[in-house]
Amino acid sequence: MDTIKSLVSLSNELLESIVEYLDVPRDLHCLALTCRLLHNIIDPNHLQLRYIQCQPGREDLWSLLMQRPLLARNVRVLEIRYSLWGYRDGDIVPKAFLEFKPRNAVPQLERIQPPESSLSLIKALERMDNLVRFTWNGVYLEDAAMEAIFATLGRKGIQELSLYPRHARPISETVRTKIPCPMQTLLAVRSLSITKICHCHACYPHPFYDALIMTKNLPLTDLYLDFGWVWYGIAANSRIQNLFESAHWPSLKRFTLKSASLISNPSSDIMSNFLQRHSRIEALWLPPDLPPPTLEEGMLPCLRSLHFGSWKVNMEYRVPPSIANQLHHFSSPISNMTLSILDYMPSLKSCKVIGLGDIATFVTKVSELERLHYIWPEEHGHEITLAMKREVRTNQNQNIELIHPLFSMFRPKIVLYHISHIFLD
Repeated sequence: MDTIKSLVSLSNELLESIVEYLDVPRDLHCLALTCRLLHNIIDPNHLQLRYIQCQPGREDLWSLLMQRPLLARNVRVLEIRYSLWGYRDGDIVPKAFLEFKPRNAVPQLERIQPPESSLSLIKALERMDNLVRFTWNGVYLEDAAMEAIFATLGRKGIQELSLYPRHARPISETVRTKIPCPMQTLLAVRSLSITKICHCHACYPHPFYDALIMTKNLPLTDLYLDFGWVWYGIAANSRIQNLFESAHWPSLKRFTLKSASLISNPSSDIMSNFLQRHSRIEALWLPPDLPPPTLEEGMLPCLRSLHFGSWKVNMEYRVPPSIANQLHHFSSPISNMTLSILDYMPSLKSCKVIGLGDIATFVTKVSELERLHYIWPEEHGHEITLAMKREVRTNQNQNIELIHPLFSMFRPKIVLYHISHIFLD
């Protein structure tokens, strides 16, 4: 209480400077609840501005941030959602702007034009000195506008970048230039997400491949790649394979390859070599259409979380005991046929199982389990109801008994002593 009294005695300017260092919304919320003075400062000036999600056509919001740079400094996460079909509900903006409905950003689909507010957005970005994460979720504006946005982000030294890099009209014959690529921005990015890249003829080969390969020693620690499906025959040589053959990110800790083209998947050997070059990886997620890489003893000493999309193979062959022994999270579905893999995972905290007939044996193998995703067997599907799912999801007792009504067919009573969450499919 003495600390709160000391804070309240400070001027508003000093309070603003102190609160600016709090990035976690929950911390801000707790501090705002201590007294009315702090609430009146934190809620409108910080809590409502830490995370913004909207379309680029928010001229009123961009104007406010341009006119009041102190407020712009409080934005940490900005997600731009650009839809060809006009306004979409679900914007997350300060309360004063909730009633505003931006105009259709693309009035004529035959001729894609950037909204007039793109210049306002760029100027507002220039004032967001503490911006940490930027997301562009949707098709791109015209190249000049996107290049200006990327240049601004590069000067800010943005740490987290999430992009959906596609032309507004990827099939249009009017598209002649490659899609803009934030080369300078990548130099400081630690977390990069690229979702469903553009495979149009103009973008062959896609500039992101060259950027990720040619830009040496990128400080990436978290990389999410979703190449999607290849629609054009020319994309069969789209350099996906070259990317995994040549790329090296020394600091990479979390790698997710959500999907890759069936036409140009990297081979098992190429992916194995890629993993050997990135021995610091702690979390690995690979898609089901990817040939399984060969994992060797001692190959990934830091690995703690693993997901293989294709689980209908001998997992024991693919996961050596030395790697399995260090895993805390294994999200590939485990069935009766692959239950023995758990013998090598004594430290497992979370996993996914499907149609297990012997739950009691499973529990003895995962005594430290905290989170369980259980895929219900088809033959017992009629016994699961929404009420049952709700009961398990909301049960926060440390000792969750898997006996009634969910597992009433199993005896004796089964208890997981450390589990805190169960999700049922």
